[in-house]
Amino acid sequence: MTKLDIIKLEEGEVIFREGEVSRQMYFVKSGKLKVTKVFDGEEVVLGFVTPGEIVGEISYFDKKPRSASVYTVEETELAVIPSEKFQKLFQELPAWSQALTKSLVKRVRSRNDEVSL
Repeated sequence: MTKLDIIKLEEGEVIFREGEVSRQMYFVKSGKLKVTKVFDGEEVVLGFVTPGEIVGEISYFDKKPRSASVYTVEETELAVIPSEKFQKLFQELPAWSQALTKSLVKRVRSRNDEVSL
């Protein structure tokens, strides 16, 4: 098993911003994250990410800019999953599993793009 770096963040810190390039995704070990997107110049809360969930996976997989911004709502601990480490593991999965993952990411990105229209 590959050891991941753990980062500890205070309330109100930025994990990443909408439009940035993805180089990693994050596993939430503790705390709470807020996901936002700008619509017509106004920031709208899309949801929250809690322990046991992953954030940043969409652009991580499809290599497009981040579709939303993510901030800490409280003190948070994240495991950083860098693309080079994950890609090695991902390539070892069966082809059907890779295809399923890519298909789901494509659908989520499409829905996010529809919301912003």
